[in-house]
Amino acid sequence: MIAGAPSGCRGRHSASTTIRGQFRGKIAGGKVTLHPTAQVTGDIKCESLSIESGAQVDAEFRCIPYV
Repeated sequence: MIAGAPSGCRGRHSASTTIRGQFRGKIAGGKVTLHPTAQVTGDIKCESLSIESGAQVDAEFRCIPYV
């Protein structure tokens, strides 16, 4: 899934994820990338996580080898 700015999204998502806009909810997937315009609130469970400078994050993270 790709959530681009200025879009917003709520709910659950299970897959590799790129966030460029707002997201509220749960993300469970492989690779999660948060771009500088990302605004994320919720829970993130992933194999790898990349947070670029400028991203706003209020979340609980669990990075594990296999989701």
